Amino acid sequence: MRRMKGAAGLLTALLLAFQLSAQTFALASEDNGIKVVPVNFTHNGYSYEIEGVTKSTDGDYQIKPPARLAAQKLPSTYDPRSSGEITTVKDQASTGACWAFSALACAEQDLIKKGLENPSAEFSVPALVLSSNSGTTTGKDDFSSGGNWLFAASALANGQGLCYEDYEPFLESGTENMIVSENKKSVSEYRLNYVMELSSTTQVKRKIMELGAVSASYFAGNGYMNHNNTAYYDPDASKNTIINHSVTVVGWDDNYSKDNFRYKPANNGAWLVKGSWGADQDNDGFYWVSYDEAEFGQFCCYDFEESCDNTYHYSKMTGYVVNASNDGSVYGANVFTAKADEKLDKAGFMYVGKTGSADYTLSVYTDVSDSDPIGVLETQISGSVSANGFYTVDFPEDILLEEGEKYSISVKFSGDSGRGYLLAESDRTSKAQSGQSYVSLNGKYWSDVGADKTDSIGSLFIYAYTDDTAKPDKSSLESTLGKYGTLAGCEREANNARMVLADENASKNDISNAQKLLISAAEEQDEALVITKPSGKALQSV
Repeated sequence: MRRMKGAAGLLTALLLAFQLSAQTFALASEDNGIKVVPVNFTHNGYSYEIEGVTKSTDGDYQIKPPARLAAQKLPSTYDPRSSGEITTVKDQASTGACWAFSALACAEQDLIKKGLENPSAEFSVPALVLSSNSGTTTGKDDFSSGGNWLFAASALANGQGLCYEDYEPFLESGTENMIVSENKKSVSEYRLNYVMELSSTTQVKRKIMELGAVSASYFAGNGYMNHNNTAYYDPDASKNTIINHSVTVVGWDDNYSKDNFRYKPANNGAWLVKGSWGADQDNDGFYWVSYDEAEFGQFCCYDFEESCDNTYHYSKMTGYVVNASNDGSVYGANVFTAKADEKLDKAGFMYVGKTGSADYTLSVYTDVSDSDPIGVLETQISGSVSANGFYTVDFPEDILLEEGEKYSISVKFSGDSGRGYLLAESDRTSKAQSGQSYVSLNGKYWSDVGADKTDSIGSLFIYAYTDDTAKPDKSSLESTLGKYGTLAGCEREANNARMVLADENASKNDISNAQKLLISAAEEQDEALVITKPSGKALQSV
């Protein structure tokens, strides 16, 4: 085993949270038990809570802002619409997919801010919705069901659901025509770096300036817009016990007059919202929501980066999630097998606890056995998180893996009101195979959750990210293009494949995406789905 010097260690964050019912099981060779509680979502799929675990609303979970913003005083008004860097307002029609529109709008704005995309970029809502399994929690189909950023983040973290709109358009005429193949679900143009829950106004504003947008949710009632649909305030919002709509927040105005609202709030000030009800209305689909809107919240932000070659995970986000906790600390580990000669430079994990503030220690082991996730320690990084979320950790040195080599990512969680919390799927819908996922109370004695059929824990939300050491092989894509390149209905995908083949710097992910899209188009044989409007970088014509 060798190590390759890489980027400096870096902690980044993504957020997921869920709700739970209490069960207990005992680990092998240990007397104490881990408390396992299920995660329940509201009946419409838009929200969640942790059963038996009161989530703290006290405190400000601010993270240290980037250096370029640290000394910058926040402006009283921030409206980026005149910059020409905001993607178009979409129309969700009669679906419940507002949460996916919001998540993808955040992705688009973040990538534009980074210079990785241009304002014409559009990502596919059907690809994200049908990769997320959001309907599992409500018993409805995925488009009729509501959802939230938890479903969006879990799909994106798995390397799914980030396909360009041109390849899988949203069809307002009927969701029955929006069927996404398994190949297309696994297309992801970028890697999710983090999604993070935000809990203070200052934090939300800084993230808007840094990333371009944040997602938010609220109860959208009828009759509370002003006469020209440009300002929203519900004076009775505090009585709403659920939320039913997600939007994208792109700006604010601390001095926006309370006189602009149909029902006058107590104070001036409002958030600038990019909606998903179409642009053929006043204000081009943008509107203002009063700071005084009582239930407007569940703010979260999305951050993306260039893709990697391989994403390792077992979680599928089937809608049934559990949280395993223990006094003091709890450990979780996933064992993976390298598919090629690779360099491991990053790992990730979900964290959901009582307050969201916790300590972690992430370890990478090689030479692991079939029954134990602990082998030769390659690297170990400790840190803390300040909010519930999904976090990625870069390693100070890349770890070289040989094809077929087994390695593990182990994470210890502690310090959240005296307990450690570990997020996993329920074994009722995502049973781990023997030798994949392990849990422990002390890091010494481990229980294989796949081998122990009495456990209620399924696959763990722990991830590994690698790049191949060899130059990407284009031969398979060349073969696929030769087979399908002249078929009617595959023109766009074939052109994209030719562009990737001609690109000397094309990554393995670029090649894989191009092949999956071409195969999907050939299987669909639907020329009506070939759209000719331009989009982001990967869709430019050759």
